[in-house]
Amino acid sequence: MKNKFLNIFTENKYTIVYLFGIKMTFKNRYNELNYRYNELNAKHDELNYRYNELNAKYDELNYRYDGLNYRYDFLDSNYKYLVKKYNVETNKSRLCPICEHTSLFIFNSVVLNKHEVNYYYCQNCSTIVTEKPYWLDEAYSNDNGIVAADTGVLVRNNDCSKIVSVIIYNLFGKDFKYLDYSGGYGIFVRLMRDIGFDFYWHDPYTTNLIARGFEYSKDEKYKALTCFEVLEHLEYPIDSIKKMLDISDNILFTTSLIDDNIIPTKDWWYYAFHSGQHIIFYSEKSMRYIANMLNVNFYKFNSIMCFTRTSIPESTIQKINDCINQSMNMSNNDFKNLLQGLKNRAMDDMYYVSGMN
Repeated sequence: MKNKFLNIFTENKYTIVYLFGIKMTFKNRYNELNYRYNELNAKHDELNYRYNELNAKYDELNYRYDGLNYRYDFLDSNYKYLVKKYNVETNKSRLCPICEHTSLFIFNSVVLNKHEVNYYYCQNCSTIVTEKPYWLDEAYSNDNGIVAADTGVLVRNNDCSKIVSVIIYNLFGKDFKYLDYSGGYGIFVRLMRDIGFDFYWHDPYTTNLIARGFEYSKDEKYKALTCFEVLEHLEYPIDSIKKMLDISDNILFTTSLIDDNIIPTKDWWYYAFHSGQHIIFYSEKSMRYIANMLNVNFYKFNSIMCFTRTSIPESTIQKINDCINQSMNMSNNDFKNLLQGLKNRAMDDMYYVSGMN
């Protein structure tokens, strides 16, 4: 048996040596790869450690950034508070309610014969505004909606009725509902209904005496909204105009404008120091700023201004202005002939409010 094994070994010794050599080669290769694997694994551990180290550094820096950001916000709020306090204490400026730029002090005057009130001018949008109007409740307490000094109320309504009639007749037509916003005693609504337009009244602060039965309804659609001598009374004009645009896409309004970049002297009657109700004064620049802010167009028709979501051609504006100029000198009969198809609503309105229709 032993001799047999030796014979087999002798006969295959080269094969056995070759296989043994291959085995040793693979073993050496395996050991080499294992060494490299362990080396790479150690490298991975090192990189992972450095990653964790950098991550901890990042968290530390992020924490420090949050701390600095908090300190910045704290200092910024304190700075704004101190600036505001300084401006209030020195009466040097206030924020413009139109463009929120700084308005600078221009003068002070006695309002309601008792209150020393500061007035400010915004160079950015050419608007004049009073200090915060703390006296408004007093200013409106005894006027019954219209101040005693407003002696031009009837002439103003009569003139506006002609101008507005020409505007809405040519722009919108006679077959829509219209609304007089802050309509006072209802004078304008009655005039417009007598001309033939379907006008309605709105005013939360005044009693409707002359246009009763034709009040605003939130369920109705109004083609245009009129708003006469109101904007100068508004403490928050942008918010108020937005509310009007929620009711109608077209606003026709009046207010006395100041010239751009020119401050009227204290004897300008429109300041109305005696009443204390006029607290903001606009320029055409102010109006265009408001229009741009609210994404509407601004136009002028004689003394009536317009905010509208509709673009009106210049030729149409010129045609309407020419027609307005002609109408102001017309007799009542000629004016009626100018507005074809309109019928005085007075008799039908009487039947309606009396419940006889």
